[in-house]
Amino acid sequence: MTSCGIRMNSNEVSSSVNIFFPLAKDSVAAIYVNDGLSHIAATKSYKITEDSIAGNQPLSINISAAGFSVLGCGNTYTDLYLEPGYNLKIQRDTANQAFLFEGKGAQENIYWQAVRNYKVNKLFPFFLDKQLQPLDEYINFLQQYQNGLDSLHDVLLHSLSFSPENERKFFALNQCYSFIGKMEYAILHDVNDSESWKTLYQDGDFLLDADLLASNYHDYKYGLYYYYRMMVKTVPESKGNLSAFRAVADFINNQDFSEIFKEFFLATHITKTIQSGGITPEVTNVYEDFKKKYPESKYYLKLNALYTEFLNQLPGLDAKDIQMVNVDDEPVSLSDFKGKHLYIELWATWCGPCITEIPHLTGLQKKFSNDDEIVFIMLSLDQDKTKWKSFVQEKMTANCIQVILKDNQAKEEFFRHYNNTAIPRGILIDSNKKVVDFFAPRPSSKEAEELIERALLKM
Repeated sequence: MTSCGIRMNSNEVSSSVNIFFPLAKDSVAAIYVNDGLSHIAATKSYKITEDSIAGNQPLSINISAAGFSVLGCGNTYTDLYLEPGYNLKIQRDTANQAFLFEGKGAQENIYWQAVRNYKVNKLFPFFLDKQLQPLDEYINFLQQYQNGLDSLHDVLLHSLSFSPENERKFFALNQCYSFIGKMEYAILHDVNDSESWKTLYQDGDFLLDADLLASNYHDYKYGLYYYYRMMVKTVPESKGNLSAFRAVADFINNQDFSEIFKEFFLATHITKTIQSGGITPEVTNVYEDFKKKYPESKYYLKLNALYTEFLNQLPGLDAKDIQMVNVDDEPVSLSDFKGKHLYIELWATWCGPCITEIPHLTGLQKKFSNDDEIVFIMLSLDQDKTKWKSFVQEKMTANCIQVILKDNQAKEEFFRHYNNTAIPRGILIDSNKKVVDFFAPRPSSKEAEELIERALLKM
């Protein structure tokens, strides 16, 4: 059994968390902290160094308020709820891959370990299969899951003791995954009719709670991101996507949300738009407005880092070579297409919107079939080459050059140079191997054809 002791100094505004992990050599222990904006994964991690392996050297992180992190010990992970003043002793039961909690803060963390175990056993094994069912059956499955989780909440309250505020907050946070499930169903099935949208989104307003936002609970941030996507879809000018960037920003500013949620949604909107479409004058203007309105925003550092990073993705830069292989494992690189324009479609077999774009890419290619100056390439970002090959050989309808990144080094170089954070995505490169557009319009968009035509005319 492995012990992990956590002490927090409540006399400081930013508390110090000390963790002791007596671990075998090469084992890893860490706390992963959500930065307040990320909706899926934590962006900061605090790992024990090799100097700590001999035992009991503290690892310190700064937290300014109560909230969630993820504790990793070897290959076992658990949600960790921390408040200033906690004095936790954590033991890892290596036989059962579980964590045991003692001391101040133990009650809350026993609660969240029980919730995590419930999700792992009652939701995750069935989730993907249930998403393929009709909407009413899927909603019924989610309701049964939620009823069971609510019952577990009541049972735990009889055996554990924590503040009424935490009781309320924890109950609300437990509603998040049902909401996430509804959002994922809508995206998977491309739900568009208003009555279905109403059924799926009608319970989302519970997310607009300042205490929940401050918690940094990963499911909550994930749910709030989906709430943002719902808002985008309700803006008429947006047509269900992020193309009308200013219209969505104005819509957010005009809502009756509290300022902390306007700030969050605007920061999310700027982030997701840059990641999916790069920097445009419109994005720059809204970002400058954001900085003026929220000069002390806790999201500024991340936004500024992202904005600065994507300044290196502006048109006219040299296209860095990409090392790829085709379905026969033969090497392919951009340098093989000297003197040719390249339209590269980034996709993956697991990406629903990517699959939807394939017929449109076929149509786009046919429009330029008599022009040998443009080559269409589909670059898969799949991790599983076997699955990719099977899809290409059995299901692919587009008559494009089919390639995948060669190896891990090629992946690292590609993501470093092309900064890919979202798919589907197009990249247009001219015959001089200059990037015309790092974020070319999708094949389903009329703008894609127009962009290619303009590029070819400049030859």
